[in-house]
Amino acid sequence: MTDSKLYQLMAVVEEIGQLDEMIALHEKQGSDLMLSQYSEKKVALTGYLIRELIDPAENSYESLIAIRSILDKFFGYSISEIKPSSEPHFNKIKQLIDVIE
Repeated sequence: MTDSKLYQLMAVVEEIGQLDEMIALHEKQGSDLMLSQYSEKKVALTGYLIRELIDPAENSYESLIAIRSILDKFFGYSISEIKPSSEPHFNKIKQLIDVIE
């Protein structure tokens, strides 16, 4: 990994951390619209970060550890804490997670 890519990914991690702070703030204020927007941005940035780490040039045991650390830090909850959804996609993902657990 080049230094520039490392710094780029570190900046993304910092931005996700800032989004977490904004999410916590809006959870206290009860602002569902802003909470939803910040949550969606957090998921999008996390997806970007994971895609960068599983890129064939970066894919390694260490990158998998980094992905797990990111998920634990920013999404550290169990499947039972995830709100059910009527979307079929959610049910398929839940079935996959049930097999993993």
